[in-house]
Amino acid sequence: MPAPPVVRPSYVRPALAPNGEPWPAVTGYIHGYQELHTDGLSSVRVDNSQNDSDVFAKLVEQERLAVRVFFIRAREQFTVANVRDGSYDIRYKDLDSGVISKSEAFDLKAILVGDRIQYSQMQLTLYKVRGGNIRMETISEEEF
Repeated sequence: MPAPPVVRPSYVRPALAPNGEPWPAVTGYIHGYQELHTDGLSSVRVDNSQNDSDVFAKLVEQERLAVRVFFIRAREQFTVANVRDGSYDIRYKDLDSGVISKSEAFDLKAILVGDRIQYSQMQLTLYKVRGGNIRMETISEEEF
């Protein structure tokens, strides 16, 4: 007799954030996570305004260190400010579907030009459909 097919449970949005507390009521950093690499001038605006799902997101330094952890409500945006120079990506979990995505890497830097400092102001738009301003790939929970 063949084994019955494996049935995977469908995704259910967790009631609590990974820190053990309820999801925040407002867009912003999630309590209990360190805010690292805060000594820079660059910023990353993460735009979730085209989506009807909240997201749990991380700014990840390319050595796989999550330097900021934040929550963005559906149809809102969040700016990660004062980020140190370096190479980063954004990883986020769509809290309605459970799908986890990762952006392509991007560099943030501040340089002296004459007597002024120019610094990166990155904007990353999260789209559920193709057409965002930076390429995303689906990743596993372990990579998140």
